[in-house]
Amino acid sequence: MKTANKFNAVAVSAIMMAGVAVTHAITIDTVTVGNASNANDNNGFGAVAYSYEIGKYEVTNTQYAAFLNVKATTDTFSLYNVNMGLRALGGITRFGNSGSYTYAVKSGYEDLPVNYVSFWDAARFANWLNNGQGSADTEIGSYTLGGVTNPINAIGVRNVGAIWVLPSENEWYKAAYYDPSKGGPGVGGYWLHATRSDALGENNPFTSENGANYYDGDYAVYDGSNAGALPVGSYVNADSFYGTFDQAGNLSEWNEQIMYGTFRGARGGSWYNFWPFVRAAFRDAEAATFENDNVGFRVARLEAILEPNSFASFQARHFTPQQLLLPTVSGEAADPDGDGLANLVEYSLGLNPNIPDPARQPALGFVNGHLTLTYVRRRDAPDLTYAVEVSSDLITWQSGPTYTEELSVTPLVGVRDQVVVRDLSALGIERRFIRLRITH
Repeated sequence: MKTANKFNAVAVSAIMMAGVAVTHAITIDTVTVGNASNANDNNGFGAVAYSYEIGKYEVTNTQYAAFLNVKATTDTFSLYNVNMGLRALGGITRFGNSGSYTYAVKSGYEDLPVNYVSFWDAARFANWLNNGQGSADTEIGSYTLGGVTNPINAIGVRNVGAIWVLPSENEWYKAAYYDPSKGGPGVGGYWLHATRSDALGENNPFTSENGANYYDGDYAVYDGSNAGALPVGSYVNADSFYGTFDQAGNLSEWNEQIMYGTFRGARGGSWYNFWPFVRAAFRDAEAATFENDNVGFRVARLEAILEPNSFASFQARHFTPQQLLLPTVSGEAADPDGDGLANLVEYSLGLNPNIPDPARQPALGFVNGHLTLTYVRRRDAPDLTYAVEVSSDLITWQSGPTYTEELSVTPLVGVRDQVVVRDLSALGIERRFIRLRITH
């Protein structure tokens, strides 16, 4: 077995009471993944039509603890897993009681990648980054999570205009394996491993060429009772073409891909896995709620990818040429995903017409005895007109400042606002109805 004299093993005590509480703003080191519009690998993955940035390293315990200290004082969404503190392979300890929880990184674990995080924990971390850190919201932004700890998979999709995100499978794959110089100038291709190599080196940190933290018959680090992850970037001679570290081994990493049912994609393999799990060919899937000592994540940063600002460009983005010929699929009144929202409404609300979005429909409410309607309005679509209308008989509908009042307009990610409008007639003996009319 490889021993601690090869590499200083992770701390052996299960609970470290000493540590440093982290509350300051964090910085994510990124690398740029260029060469837009590259071709797929022969397995169908890796093509990305735009340039983007991706985390140079996996998210660390220090970075995640900073997030916990401002967003999990009560821990409404179970962002902390108790195994982070109880287990030797976890790196963060929690103190205090709900409402005043604080978090500290175990000594020696500062640069280890955070583990015991679910897909939804990672998505909330991305939302927090996207919205500016600090006390920023975790429920809207790159992903609309609706205040549900574990949303259904179909809801947790990337919002148009998102900046900080979890990588899509193609974004993750390209950053790991693509090399525009492979095969000669102007050719480009994919390596079998995320180390700019078709051969995987040994798992000796700092010294191995093309190495990674995986199980090669021995663990890379072993203290007599525990193996595990190493500090990010320990394989200094094994970065990808774009400069990422540890996309081979260390921790398996979440990506956005909805695999099936409640499962999301994960790639790269971990310290626990044999070499086949580390190769480009291996696709893993875990329940989105899965939390374990060998799973973590990294984030990506996008320049704002503009939403289509005409219905025609919306159709072109979301439908094939064959579907564009079928009004029952791509027309304004069609509802191909069966969520009750016609394509025109999906466009006006900034949604994907091929993914059901029942939880994101305009929402009815009440304020001081008055009906309210909350909806999303685009700022960049001159071909759309939004009108909240009210009625007492479902026959005559009225709108405008005589009948309705706009209570609030809250900017969202990208070019959309959340708008709350109320009916000026209070509920009483007379029935009241409210609706959103969108014209194009």
